[in-house]
Amino acid sequence: MKIRKFIVLLLICQLLVISLFSQEKAIIDNRLERGYQIEYLENLAKKSPSTLRLLTYNLDHSWFIAGDEINSKETSMEYLYYKDPLTQEKTDTKVNNIDINNLNIAEFYYEREYDTHKFYRIGNTGIIIGFYSALENAKRFNNHKNQ
Repeated sequence: MKIRKFIVLLLICQLLVISLFSQEKAIIDNRLERGYQIEYLENLAKKSPSTLRLLTYNLDHSWFIAGDEINSKETSMEYLYYKDPLTQEKTDTKVNNIDINNLNIAEFYYEREYDTHKFYRIGNTGIIIGFYSALENAKRFNNHKNQ
């Protein structure tokens, strides 16, 4: 009889551990509030935490500063603009300068191509920001989740 109680207790403990790990909480990174309404982010946290985790991942991992091989094509690239957090549309305000160490891409309006990088120039600074393709970004995000 003691063994049965022990086995039942062990199973209950395993179920608790599994349920705790499966209920990962999605935390709202305050940088996202610069590009999205807080109500939208709170709704994502409750109903679609994986989408919120992807937005958070994108803040630091979905972009890069282009090197010299791209900089020579700068004049043919679109400028980067800020976006309206309410409508998610491009504003008329061009991004004229960035601090690479404190960059918050949630503020920017950019389009992500399906299978190629997308580049934008930052004002007349000579800085080019690149965004990974949707396909590459999804692979990178999935690898990040599995680490």
